[in-house]
Amino acid sequence: MHRLCRSRSSLPSVVLLCAMLAGCGVEREAHVPVGPSWPACSPAAADSGLSRAAAQASVTLPAPLKRACTLAGAERYSDAERHLRHYLGGPGEARPRLAACCAMQWLSRTHERPRVALAFDDFPFTTDSARALLDVLDREGVRATLFTIGRKVGSRAELVRRAAAAGHSIQNHTFSHPRWREPTVEQVRSECLQCSEVIERVIGRRPLLLRWPGGRCSENVQQQAHRCGLICIDPIVTEIPDLGADPRRIRRLPRARAGAGQIIVFHDGPAATRRALPGIIADLHHHGAELVTAPELLGLEPLAGRGRQDSAAGREK
Repeated sequence: MHRLCRSRSSLPSVVLLCAMLAGCGVEREAHVPVGPSWPACSPAAADSGLSRAAAQASVTLPAPLKRACTLAGAERYSDAERHLRHYLGGPGEARPRLAACCAMQWLSRTHERPRVALAFDDFPFTTDSARALLDVLDREGVRATLFTIGRKVGSRAELVRRAAAAGHSIQNHTFSHPRWREPTVEQVRSECLQCSEVIERVIGRRPLLLRWPGGRCSENVQQQAHRCGLICIDPIVTEIPDLGADPRRIRRLPRARAGAGQIIVFHDGPAATRRALPGIIADLHHHGAELVTAPELLGLEPLAGRGRQDSAAGREK
């Protein structure tokens, strides 16, 4: 069986170092392909792309990230992950924290089953769409990351509680889903804090990650999100344009756009996405992926629910 690429030889220390340095500048062609039909990416190409991104960056690496880079260069991947997790558990700074998340994505390929996270924007879009999405995820035994619009939570709090109880990760997608081109500091802070607060009131814990509407994570958004206790991960996700697409196209798109360590983002809402989802999950399991939540993949939360994931993967063998 062809499986997700997990070659450790393609993880020289320069790749991890450049991923950290580049932060949000990591180039798309450097993903780890899934399965024989996914675009190939040689270690040399990955090194070249990341090195170019690093050359344009100006990030001073904190000591824990430097140490993680050294450990990864010595193929001590578990120790490198431990240092990154420790750094991410502290306050840090906005761009180095995003860089550490990026490094965790790269390290995910070293696991026996490389990790992938499925995520959905605009949850809970409508009562019916959110309930139907949760039903599909429950049937497939998969936990997802749900980027939640704060103002929709009040009237659909039971759906958010149901999602959290099922092990899904409830994260921040702003309070009102604004479409501002250049939001002010106050606007960003208000949107982030209101959404985090309403999520905490409903499920008892605050989100860790932010998806700004439209993926427009400017430096201002990134910095203000950090001050609100969030990491804006828009630069390191793989978005699937599923709005208005048919199920067959939606199922094909992840094969060309995602790979080991990726956070694959769909939308809550399109019925076509829900119809395509069982096939997408089957494809990922067939190629050896372990489906986790985005905070787990990025080292922000401990891995949970392994039994459900292993059971689901076993059904596909």
